[in-house]
Amino acid sequence: MLAGLQQEPNEAMSETVQRHAERTAPQAAGGSLAAKARTAWRQLGELVGSHDHPPAAQRERVDLIQRRVRLIAAIFAVLTLAWIPIDALTVWWPYWGDIMWGRFAAALAFLALAARPKGWLRLPPAFEVTLLISVPLGFFLYTNDVLSISGFHNPLAVSTVYFYLPFVVAAGLSIFPLTALEAALPAALAIGAMTLAVEVWPQFLGGQSGLATIWRIILIAGISALAGMSQLRFLLRLTGEATRDGLTGLLTRRVGEELLDSQFSYAKRNKLPFSLLFVDLDRFKLVNDQFGHKAGDDVLIQVGRTLTEAFRRADIVIRWGGEEFVVGLPGTDAVSAQRAAQRLAELGLGARPDGVAMTASIGIAERETDGVERLRALIELADSRMYQAKQAGRNRVCFKGAPELWLHAAK
Repeated sequence: MLAGLQQEPNEAMSETVQRHAERTAPQAAGGSLAAKARTAWRQLGELVGSHDHPPAAQRERVDLIQRRVRLIAAIFAVLTLAWIPIDALTVWWPYWGDIMWGRFAAALAFLALAARPKGWLRLPPAFEVTLLISVPLGFFLYTNDVLSISGFHNPLAVSTVYFYLPFVVAAGLSIFPLTALEAALPAALAIGAMTLAVEVWPQFLGGQSGLATIWRIILIAGISALAGMSQLRFLLRLTGEATRDGLTGLLTRRVGEELLDSQFSYAKRNKLPFSLLFVDLDRFKLVNDQFGHKAGDDVLIQVGRTLTEAFRRADIVIRWGGEEFVVGLPGTDAVSAQRAAQRLAELGLGARPDGVAMTASIGIAERETDGVERLRALIELADSRMYQAKQAGRNRVCFKGAPELWLHAAK
């Protein structure tokens, strides 16, 4: 049986493998360095902006930030009111009474943030944090105006605590896993409030340099942003380990199914196409039996890399189990899905240790063309067509009609 398997690939397949080897051989020496450079650049990009974050990581991060905003708002609501007796002891009437009304207003704003129902007023991470810090910064400007009117600006008195509140806010940015671009908005708000205070109420500085004060808050905000980015990096790594297959780096089946369900529902609501490819490697068990599981793992790693390269970032590439892979193609109609399968054939899935091309049997299904209303039905349809491709002799792609040859020499 094994001998027959070795004779099955035709000359076109061998030619494809040879071309693939010739294409990749000159890159072998520097491939590892180039891969590391690409990884480092991608990781840097993930810290600058969130557009490249995996959906699962983005969802977890947004939930984490919202939970922290709610918790901190609840704590600040209590502390804001608890400070009223201190104001009464350190600031004369009626000014501590004016500050008290400001405290009530701030506490109510904090309570509104803390008590809002989950999912209500769900904002992007930068706006969540900005909304939170705008409350103490607004209170900061109000109280300093009251203290300025009262003439209460002894730098050694409690007024100093009020004047330097933006420093506390800037330092607090460190507890949120924000990207550099996201942290810029709340940081700019804190720096702007401090700059305004320095210009309007310089008497609270007690002779200190206004520029030095602004420079200090810029440094604190910058360091806090870096601390938040380090949290973000850690969160992305943990989420990646939880959502990615340890061998191929593709999505695990559990996470992949969640994303497929989300994208399929979106396509259904908006009457958009949604295609699915079910890919099963041909006779993969014989690779493990003849060459060992290490060789089989190497083949799977190569297949994972090729699948990642062949499809868009928006596509959902999943290791379904063993040697099976599922690819969800949001916004892709049946014709484009078949083209995607051919593009994968041009890249090739690599070769077995004996140089024979690794082939696959592929089933394609599309939501609109096939008239499918449930994701499970779409997966089962693509799976059944994959089996039709197997029964037709393997190395086939099947949509509607007879399965067609998949891997062949490029023209």
